[in-house]
Amino acid sequence: MKKYLLLTGLILFFHCVYSQCDPSTQVPRYTLIEGFTSCSTPICLNGHINLQNVLTQNDAQGGKYTLIKYQMNFPNNGDPYYTLEGGVRRDFYNVTVVPWLHVDSSGENELTFTNAKLLNYQSELSCMEVKGSFSVKNKTVNATIHIKPTIDINEGNNLRLFMAIVEKETYKNTCTSGQNRFVQVMKKFMPDAEGIEIGNLTANQTITKKQTWEFKGDYAFLGPGQIVNHEIEHTVENFDNLEVVAWVQNIATKEVYNSCTATKETNATFSKKSSWKEITTNLFDSTFFEINTFSIKGDTIINGNNYSKIYVNDKYYSAFRETDDNRIYVYRSNGFQPGEYLTYDFDWYPGKKLYFHYPDEMGGIDSAVLVTLGNNIDSIQLLDGKYYQYVKIGNSQLGPEMLIKGIGKNTGGFFNHTLGPPLPNGDQYALLCFFIDDILVYSNPFLNCSFVAVTEIIDVPTTAVAGIPLELSGTALPNNATYQDIVWNIYDAGTTGATITDNILNTANQGTVTVTATVKYGATIGIVYMQNFTIEVESAGINDFSQENANIKVYPNPSNHSVIVVFAEGLDVDIFEIYDRKGRLVQRYDVRGKSAIEIQTLATGIYVYSASLKNKQKITSKIIVQ
Repeated sequence: MKKYLLLTGLILFFHCVYSQCDPSTQVPRYTLIEGFTSCSTPICLNGHINLQNVLTQNDAQGGKYTLIKYQMNFPNNGDPYYTLEGGVRRDFYNVTVVPWLHVDSSGENELTFTNAKLLNYQSELSCMEVKGSFSVKNKTVNATIHIKPTIDINEGNNLRLFMAIVEKETYKNTCTSGQNRFVQVMKKFMPDAEGIEIGNLTANQTITKKQTWEFKGDYAFLGPGQIVNHEIEHTVENFDNLEVVAWVQNIATKEVYNSCTATKETNATFSKKSSWKEITTNLFDSTFFEINTFSIKGDTIINGNNYSKIYVNDKYYSAFRETDDNRIYVYRSNGFQPGEYLTYDFDWYPGKKLYFHYPDEMGGIDSAVLVTLGNNIDSIQLLDGKYYQYVKIGNSQLGPEMLIKGIGKNTGGFFNHTLGPPLPNGDQYALLCFFIDDILVYSNPFLNCSFVAVTEIIDVPTTAVAGIPLELSGTALPNNATYQDIVWNIYDAGTTGATITDNILNTANQGTVTVTATVKYGATIGIVYMQNFTIEVESAGINDFSQENANIKVYPNPSNHSVIVVFAEGLDVDIFEIYDRKGRLVQRYDVRGKSAIEIQTLATGIYVYSASLKNKQKITSKIIVQ
């Protein structure tokens, strides 16, 4: 009864905490399932089977959970994969029996746990997003976890991030239970089972934590009562089968805010199935640009080494080879100083300096440091959904300058290591997009890879009336042009006194005005598209835009969608026309012999009417519809 009351109290406490989180700021909960088990009793096999059935059902409904299993040192001799850190979690929850679960810290019997119960836990949304990535190289695991709360959380040192390395499947820790396959077996916390203090958190501000663990020594199968010593040995059966799980928990209340299974970063090497596009622009010539498409086709042998051939716009350009230590060498047979150059070094670890080669002025090959690695190694999720390691090099006019493992520099293109300052001739390079197996992996956020240029602007007003504002507009063709927003400027005002403010043309006098329509990046990436248009500005006419005169009366004006137009007796009007602010004809009336007309269904706005007289004069003024 005491245990029941305690768990009820904890559940009520959680509901109180999450009631502070506005529904609009809640994020999905990935329920943390911590299992305590052992190979030394058959009942744990029954618990394993039941839990696997539950998770199979849950996977079909979204599978929002994080699973970690701690092998225990009881009953009898316990499990050979027991660790002292697993014992810390056992004591944290005061676990005394196996199999047992703690689901978002609440105790559950693994033998009777159901999918309905799991769905109930998952239905409680969270006020914190936890996600991350990890990589494994040789016996070293690197993990990066991002924590983003949606509300302020002030719990001081009690708020901890736990990061643990698990092996997805193990087979060598069989003993007396009859179970021969174990899942999500905890191998090592990073750095330890006490967790990482993360302090108070501010709403919508992401904090990032990184941890590295190198497994020491060789695999050790331990006998009864022996415990792994992480300083000299390990129990990892397959390093390709490791994962990292993480969660944020208050160690005082035991509340779990959220959890995740980190995504494994791609072990990026430069794929022979890659293709990419680069753009060259020039600092001194804003009209110059050049887009080149690179592809890899076939192999060749140069000086006894195997190379893959690189084509530019379907023409052979150079060849590359990748060494066992992930270094990319490019052999250039044309251009200045033919030879083999180290272009990228994708063998990354903290403290290493990444060099590249370039031709010197004496006819040889020199080297320079591209970047020194340290804590600046991070991961980024690209368009294929995978995580790639990257390091920020600096900043450029195109945003952060990054070196992405297996791809190259985002601002310099594959071969070119500098965007700013430009080369002596002013050339600047940028990577537009990168494909692997015809799948778009990277696209420059500032420069559209599938760029469609503007070829023409149409539907531009051709006439205006002096003193009446005219809204300038047009349509950029083709309709699928990447950039279509038009900005207007005066090219030549002539005698009209024309000005443009917020794309509204204002004129004072009769005459011709030339305006320029500009589409940013309309011509090509980095280059504007411009087209000039002439607009004839007509005189205001007899009444000089008075809203009412002896010849034509419009009422009510302002109106509510309907007006009456009355012509003075003896006024010879042939045609009565109404134009909108864009200069487009809205309505046209043949009014010969009429003394009045009724105009209906005008939308809200300012209109210009023009009455054409038989003596070729025009009377022009405004109609305002509210």
